[in-house]
Amino acid sequence: FFRNPEVWEGLREVLAELDDGRRTRIWSAACSDGREAYSAAMLALDDDRIDADRVEILGTDIKPEILRTARQGEYHASETNDLESQLEPLADNDRYVRRDDDTFCVADEVREMVSFRKHDLVQEEPPRTFDLVLCRNLFIYINTEAKQAIFETLGSGVEPGGYLTIGMTETVPRSVRDRYDPVEKRLRIYRDTTRDGDTGRRR
Repeated sequence: FFRNPEVWEGLREVLAELDDGRRTRIWSAACSDGREAYSAAMLALDDDRIDADRVEILGTDIKPEILRTARQGEYHASETNDLESQLEPLADNDRYVRRDDDTFCVADEVREMVSFRKHDLVQEEPPRTFDLVLCRNLFIYINTEAKQAIFETLGSGVEPGGYLTIGMTETVPRSVRDRYDPVEKRLRIYRDTTRDGDTGRRR
């Protein structure tokens, strides 16, 4: 949970800004076992500036077996070392994850904010458009051609004026760099500039 905590502190501000009385939709693309999507839900629940009832989170991955793990929201201690340290960005971490022997279980109020589905970032269009798209630490594993295709998919999934976050060691391809304005360049948080100054958020 909360890999690179400083990134999540930046995303906390993004979510607070997006909370303008309308629904906020978040896409955790290549979500793996769901911990990134659940981290976003916990962050929304933990911040009084954010109305978690208006936050919807979708996690997608290409592997059905890992999506089964994500939906369960249960992680073994061997997979989740030093949980207390991981949850330090939260004011009340005991509320969101409980321990049962060697298993950590995500609380129901967190799980209820997140849905999961199978999706191929290379072959398929995005499920819809989102105010915030997270795709972190995927591009370090794939080739340049696939990276370009995935960025096209992600770009189609970002609402005009919405936000995109990638891994801290990853870069936006030069071919689409003009589209993204760095909000926190070191943290790899970008804002879509398709309609700069107007979020264009559709509801």
